[in-house]
Amino acid sequence: MSAFLVSRAHINQIVRLAHNETQDGASSYSDPCPFNAGRGDGATSRNAIGQMLLDQNISSLYARYGDTETINLYARYGDTETINRWEPGRSEIYVYAPTQRLLTIVEGLKALDCYDYQACESADYKQTDAAQFIDALRRHLIQRLPGYGEAETWDYKE
Repeated sequence: MSAFLVSRAHINQIVRLAHNETQDGASSYSDPCPFNAGRGDGATSRNAIGQMLLDQNISSLYARYGDTETINLYARYGDTETINRWEPGRSEIYVYAPTQRLLTIVEGLKALDCYDYQACESADYKQTDAAQFIDALRRHLIQRLPGYGEAETWDYKE
């Protein structure tokens, strides 16, 4: 299995998804970002979430490849500066920037799957804030799929 550093635009899209920004419309949550407890609000929240995702993705690359030189080969979008400046738990190098378009919910789910695959190489991945965030956001988006709320198969019986 190989892993790469997802682009800043990819992380920006995940941050937008967490703030209920999709082509399919906002969710019914009253809190615009139900997954950011303790991360502040507004730009602070967006930067904190993005930094958490970036940290885990880079941690995954270190777990998989072990050294900066090899990892730079997998900085797929030419973002070697990010890897070279990164220090576990001490870097604040992510700054949210809105993307040009919104993803659909289905596109968002696929973006989450991609991120999850690239960030899962550390031994403790399932226990990380990033993994739990991605899982919660995935569940949130699935419930927003058209027709999900109207489906009568919660307890399916024939």
